[in-house]
Formats: sequence, structure tokens, C-alpha cells
Amino acid sequence: MESKQYIVTIEICSSKIVGALGEKGPSGSLSLIALESNRISTDCVRRGFVQNVEEAKSHMIDIIKRLESHISPSRITGVYVGVAGRSLRNIPVELTLDLDPNQLISEDVINNIIARCRAMRVEGEILDVVPCSYELEGNQEVRNPIGSYSGRIRAKMNLIVAKSTLKVNLQRVFDTVKVKGYIITPLAVADKILTNDERQLGCMLVDFGAETTTVSIFKNDALRYIATLPMGSRLITLDITHMNIIESKAEDLKLTVGNAMELEMKNEPVIDGVKVTDVSNYVVARVGEIGANIAEQISYAGMHVDDLAAGVTLIGGGSQLNGFSSFIEKTMKLKVAKGHQCPYVNILMSVAENFIYIQSVALLATAADLIDLTDNCVYTPKEKPVEPPKPVEPPVEKEPEEKPEPKKPSFFSKIYKKVIQARNIFDDDTEGDDDSYSDDEEKTANY
Repeated sequence: MESKQYIVTIEICSSKIVGALGEKGPSGSLSLIALESNRISTDCVRRGFVQNVEEAKSHMIDIIKRLESHISPSRITGVYVGVAGRSLRNIPVELTLDLDPNQLISEDVINNIIARCRAMRVEGEILDVVPCSYELEGNQEVRNPIGSYSGRIRAKMNLIVAKSTLKVNLQRVFDTVKVKGYIITPLAVADKILTNDERQLGCMLVDFGAETTTVSIFKNDALRYIATLPMGSRLITLDITHMNIIESKAEDLKLTVGNAMELEMKNEPVIDGVKVTDVSNYVVARVGEIGANIAEQISYAGMHVDDLAAGVTLIGGGSQLNGFSSFIEKTMKLKVAKGHQCPYVNILMSVAENFIYIQSVALLATAADLIDLTDNCVYTPKEKPVEPPKPVEPPVEKEPEEKPEPKKPSFFSKIYKKVIQARNIFDDDTEGDDDSYSDDEEKTANY
């Protein structure tokens, strides 16, 4: 029987670490069969950056063990790791190559361009190179130049960079398990949940998380801009704690009575001694700051609101704040929609259907595209073949052995037998005689 092909991904966020286990079928279909997560402290991961490597490693090992419990006795031997967090951004670059007009532009030419881009010296570490567009002779812009002829090619590329310590600390977390590949999480999510039309018409993907907000902008089916802002929904919670409230209670108030839209209240409702209007004021003020920074990214990308005909797509736990979608729509004057799970994944674990796991499922789907057909993230010990029971054979009856014929006595044995018989007769005759003699008998005997 052929072994199953499994894919395992780990995503490290500011508030949680999530592991996903999927099974890829022979036809390429993907099923998510298990998802495990651990809540983490800000001392462990801060704004997507791993600060306490040993604590993060402990959570990662625990999650892997729990995933293995779904496929026992198999063991997880490799994982794909999502990369996101503060300092993640794009650097647009252009590169021009002169070619032989009679030379076909092949995949080797494009790989040469990508290799040159990776060798560029920039501030930070280059994590990936994402093509934006190509121009051939005559300023003809194309998305895929392979198969064309041109004496010159001008490539517009996006270098995805981050501080080198971002990836270094990730590598330290996974020193006990093989990392099969690093995946840029925002790009994986955009590829799996945005439609081709949305990326073509122009769309902004906003991942509003606990401590960071990642903004990705697409136009003409290409990445135009990506940046991670060091602000998230936890800032709202911390603002509410200024009312002498512990953080856990402030989080509850934010989710239950907080609203991103300024509301008029005739009465002054109070919950556990806290005025709802005071909570609302904190929420509205901070959301206004975050929303303004999100909107400003359009101009940073060198674009205009009119370039985003497909509007804004929201993901991330922070975007579940009451009124947040309406606030972004009002502020940016764009239509806003909530993201949805990747339609290409058959989710077999109900908890994974939760809105907050959109990134984890998209990461798994991307890893399934990358893994080789002969590769596997899981080792399954081979079962020993069971031998059929041997048939019980009936006992074999032994034939009775023939008794040997008695040997005929020899001449000497006959003489010896007669001597023995004579001695026995003599012993019988003397039996009972007195061994003592009288004096007369003794004298007679001496004569």
C-alpha cells in the first residue's frame, strides 16, 4: 500500500502559534485533518518577532506532538514555516538585460534575472523575489515573457526583505526539526483567498492582527506594495486598561461593547462600574489612528484610491472588532469585504473553519503546492507483513517396532546356568542346619 503524503506548517503570530496538518491526495486534492494552537505571551513573540527562542521552541514542540497524535505511530520530520512580522516590506527594483534578438527568452533567462536580484545589497535580508512585470522592446509590458523574442528585457521586481534577525530567530526555534521551506505568509494568503479578478482590478489585503497590521496591494495581477505596521488591536486593549482595568477584562469590554464607529448614546450604560461611552471613546480614538495609517499606504505605494476597484479585504482577529469594516469603508471610501477560507482545502476539523485561522489554512495550501511529489513531512514506519498461520498437521502414527528375536544361549552360558542351579540346590539342602558341633562330632570331623 502506498504511504500517504502529509504536509505540516507552523505559523508564529504575535498572539499564538498555530500548526496545521494536511493530507494531499493522488489527484492533488488537499484535506486539513488537524490544527493545533497555543496562546503565547508578548514576552515570547513581539510584533511577529520571536524574542524568547526557548519558549517559542517549547510551544512548537508541544504543537508537533499534538499533531502527531492524529497520525500515530507516524512522526513529523519536516515543516514549512510562515514568515511575517514587523520589518517585512518590499523594495521595488528594475533590472535590464541586453539579449540576442534571435534568442528565445527562456526560463533560464528569468532565473538569471532573479539570481541577480537576490545578489543585490539592500538593508536587511532578501527573503524572496517577486516579479511585478516585464517590458520588452517597444515598451511592450507583459506578465510572462517566456517564449518571446526581444533584444532587450526590462524586469520590474519586488524584493521582499526583513531584518536578518527575523529569520535567524525562526531558524533557532526550529533547530530540532527540518524546515523544508519558508513561506511569506501575506503573499500566501493573497494567492489563496483573493480572486484573479480582485488582483487584476486592484485590491488591498489588510491583515489586522494583535500587534501588527500587514497591508498588501495588488494591481494587474501583481504585487505592488507590502508593509507591516507596528500597530494592532492589542493597542486598543491597552488603552482601555488606563481606566484601571486589568488587560483580560479590557479585552472583554473591547469585544463586547467596543465599536469602531462613534455612537450616540442617550443613556449612560455602565458595566461593572465602567462607562460604556468611555470604552467607546478609547476604541474610536485608536481605531482612527490605525485606519489613517492603513489608508496612507496607498500613497506610499505610488497609487490612488481609484486604482483599487476591487476594494479592501479584511482578515486577522482584530478585524472582528464591531464596526471596523464600516469604519474602513467610510474612511477609505472603498468597498470592504471580510476574507474567507481557502476554497481549495477540504477542512475536516471544524475548529479550523474559524475566521482567525484563514492565514494558517492558506499557508498549508501554499506548502502543498511547493512540496515535491516524492517528498513528505511525515515518516510512517513500515508495517511488518503478517504471516498466515501455519496449518496444524495431524500427528503421524508410528508403526509398532518389531521385537528382536531372543538370541540362542551359547555352550558356555548353558554350563554356567547349570552350575548356578546346582549351587542353589546345595544351599536349599543345608538351610536350617546348626553350625555348632559337639566335642565328639568335632573329633570325628578332625579324623
